[in-house]
Amino acid sequence: MIKQGAIAWLNLEPQTGTEPSKRRPVVVVSNGDYHALVKGRMAMVCPISTRDKGFAMNVALDETTVTQGVVLTADAKVLDMQARNYDYIEDMPVGILLEVLDLVGSISRYQGAEN
Repeated sequence: MIKQGAIAWLNLEPQTGTEPSKRRPVVVVSNGDYHALVKGRMAMVCPISTRDKGFAMNVALDETTVTQGVVLTADAKVLDMQARNYDYIEDMPVGILLEVLDLVGSISRYQGAEN
C-alpha cells in the first residue's frame, strides 16, 4: 500500500530534458485522501539523488534513514506507481517529511496579482 512518507524504488524512465532518470529512490508526498481518490494507483513523489548540487530546495536525508542523499523537492511529479514498479524501502522520519512537504507546497502557493 502506498502511503505518504514512504521511501521506495521507482523507475523514472522515460524522462525528458533535465528530469531525474533511471531507477532511483523517491519519497511519496501525496496523502491518503489523494490515494483513495485515484484508487491507490497514482502518487506525487519527489526523487532522491545521491548528488547534492546545493540547490536551496533540496532536503538532506540523515542518519535516521537507510536511504542517503537529498530529496529533490523542485522535481515533484505525479506518477503511476504500478506501471513504474513501486518497491517500498522504508518510512521517512516525520520531521524530514514535514520539511519536504513545506517546500513542495511552497511551489504552488498563491502569490497574488503581482505575478
